Amino acid sequence: MTEHALVMKMATIRGEVLLSEEFGLYPKKRNVYKVSLSRTGIFYSLQTDKEGASEIQVVHLSDVIGCRCQRSVGCASAFITIFSYPFKQKVFSSKSTRKRVLVIFEVKTFPSFDDNLKVAEKWRNVINCLSRSLPLNVEDLDSCCPPAPGRLLILINPHSGPGKALQIFSNEVKPMLEEAEIPYKMQVTEYAGHARDLLQTLALSEWYAVVIVSGDGLIYEAINGLMERPDWEKAIRLPMGCIPGGSGNALCCSINYSAGEPVTTNAVLHSTFVLIKHKVVPMDLVLIQTPSQRIFSFLSVTWGIMADIDFETEKYRSIGEARFTLGAIKRILNLRSYKGRVSFLPVAEYSHKVENGETKNAVLTKIRRFSLRSNSNSKSTLSSGSNDRLSAFGSQDLVSSDPNLGSTNLNGSMGVVNSSMTDQVLNLQESQEHSTLTDSANRSSMDISGDFSPDNNKGCGDAVQTLEPVNGTTNGPFMHGASGGDNNQNLGNDVKLERSTLTASGSHGDIEIETETVSAKKSETHGMSYALLPPLDQPVPDNWVVIDDGFVLVSALYQTHLGSKMLAAPHAHLSDGFMYLMFIRDGIPRNMLLSLFLSFGQGGHVDSPYVEIVKVLAFRLEPSTTSGNIMIDGERIDVTPLQCQVLPQISRIMAIQ
Repeated sequence: MTEHALVMKMATIRGEVLLSEEFGLYPKKRNVYKVSLSRTGIFYSLQTDKEGASEIQVVHLSDVIGCRCQRSVGCASAFITIFSYPFKQKVFSSKSTRKRVLVIFEVKTFPSFDDNLKVAEKWRNVINCLSRSLPLNVEDLDSCCPPAPGRLLILINPHSGPGKALQIFSNEVKPMLEEAEIPYKMQVTEYAGHARDLLQTLALSEWYAVVIVSGDGLIYEAINGLMERPDWEKAIRLPMGCIPGGSGNALCCSINYSAGEPVTTNAVLHSTFVLIKHKVVPMDLVLIQTPSQRIFSFLSVTWGIMADIDFETEKYRSIGEARFTLGAIKRILNLRSYKGRVSFLPVAEYSHKVENGETKNAVLTKIRRFSLRSNSNSKSTLSSGSNDRLSAFGSQDLVSSDPNLGSTNLNGSMGVVNSSMTDQVLNLQESQEHSTLTDSANRSSMDISGDFSPDNNKGCGDAVQTLEPVNGTTNGPFMHGASGGDNNQNLGNDVKLERSTLTASGSHGDIEIETETVSAKKSETHGMSYALLPPLDQPVPDNWVVIDDGFVLVSALYQTHLGSKMLAAPHAHLSDGFMYLMFIRDGIPRNMLLSLFLSFGQGGHVDSPYVEIVKVLAFRLEPSTTSGNIMIDGERIDVTPLQCQVLPQISRIMAIQ
């Protein structure tokens, strides 16, 4: 077999061969290489007269961020420059990290530069289309031309964390954006709240996305600025990206983690790579009510030791994430506990994790769903105008971030939740048992594999999230006694309840699982349905769980990470539709608490009998005193009663599946 035939065969294994030429490989001017392009990569090997084939080298298009044509003065050759960032194993380490690799092919087929340039431009256009996952037909290879990437508004907080965000952008982010030929405008924030002010008046049509180079605080500002706009429903769908420039960088870590990128090594490079190669992915937000304000959160609510560490180490921001380690040691040595009441609406029935010294494995008998629907008179921004913006980077179809749903395309006539996804596969994780559920209410059947333990049902939220409705809300759609026996009810204020029963057939026999689905239309005033929350000054409904106790820690988490070394909710996804309520009760020994903090990096704390983690759709926190700290996305608020509910898939983030 000839060398070229072998190259063609290798390319064919990975897909059809689209282009094939003989090029030089700069700076090796005398050598000629056989180069083939498939839909997955560029394959090239040295042309030789010797028997056998030379080594075949590959540039994977999944690693390519840009390709451009260049020329050399006084030379008729045209050059194809490919910028790629493949994984390379670190020296003396088992870990891998992305490294910049430049591959330059020299086109010298013709005596004239213009003719060589035409060949180079054809290859460049096809490579850029494929590396950006744009649809490409074989018959269009000669005429394909990828659209110019959309313009980014990049917000930089120069005082965030160690104060190096501007330097990080200039030295690490800017060169990669230029390699990808992505236009942008840089805006340095000048005061606290500047990002909120900017985004409240931002002309949305002028931008493809907003990118935050800072810590989580600037993301918090940006999201709340968008949600305070009159056109909030359109504004919050403006894709948002982030580059770590602060001391926490929890959202960046969570995005990298979900993309399979390293979290602790070269975080800026990997976050920039994700930013360039992204898909537009839905992300949950959480609505938080206090007696005096309404807040939209993307990360967490913490009370107790985590909040104390976060707030009390603010003065050590200059040392980066090391501040959290120092704060944890100090706070464990001087441990505090806080009395209060925690109430929550669980996704599945709740049972105490440890009872009489033994860990319980409860059986799941109910799952709950929740969805938000757009008002019928309001157009979806995804189906009117915003698709141009979403596709400006390339093939930026909106995809669900829940791996249980696969790469589901959510573009089209969707509001906040695509109603066609209500019958998608619903997965509940289990170590051993696998069951098939059939719906006795004649709804679409769903395959569920899962441990029917309420604390271990990973991924049980799909596009329509499960819940049991509460009896009273700030908008009044659920009144006490409203949960009658009808399978389908209209509960007023555009809130609908549907009941059905699933039968799980497993190795332990049949199990009947009751499901209750509530779909709530957004209100006319702000579009936010408070269907899950009773008024803050009234008791929670009977179907909530209420715990009065002393607590060392209470945290509601909706991202995997709280920092690069804090894998707080390992099974969380960007849009799984619920919160992970984690709490540690009073009485944990200091040495065990220290051990828990040391295990956070790998998520080992979830197995501790001292740590309870419950998937919830809503919760309320009522501290007994005003001492201590409450932190929302790393920002302190007054210690006061508050309550939260999830807003499934309401925002958009730049991420990779």
